[in-house]
Amino acid sequence: MSGTLVIIAADGTEIERVIRTREPSLSELSAAVGGYIELVPHGVNYRGRPRDAYVNEDGRGLALPRNAKGSKLWVDTLGAGPFWYTPEVFGALAIWIQDEAEPMTEGEAEEADHAASERQRTQEKQS
Repeated sequence: MSGTLVIIAADGTEIERVIRTREPSLSELSAAVGGYIELVPHGVNYRGRPRDAYVNEDGRGLALPRNAKGSKLWVDTLGAGPFWYTPEVFGALAIWIQDEAEPMTEGEAEEADHAASERQRTQEKQS
């Protein structure tokens, strides 16, 4: 499974890293966000599709700068709210974009369907 890891820095700069033979490793994701990773709840819509996204799990605690572009992507994905938390990104946001030319395996398709269902249920609860 190849694809591109897009890193959106706190200043809005985007860096793309192409990975040809696999998903990004834990160490690559950790380096991209500058520490321990956390999966962004519900992911983000990026380039017209839902994507897995990762942040530094303690970005706020480490006083990393607020990532306005990353925060907007996340809020736009979540919808209008209301939220019991403030959906903000601090530090870099790393987004994994799987190459579309490769079909998903059956397990990946089931996982994507499950994630989409969970997102929909969560959004319905918030409505």
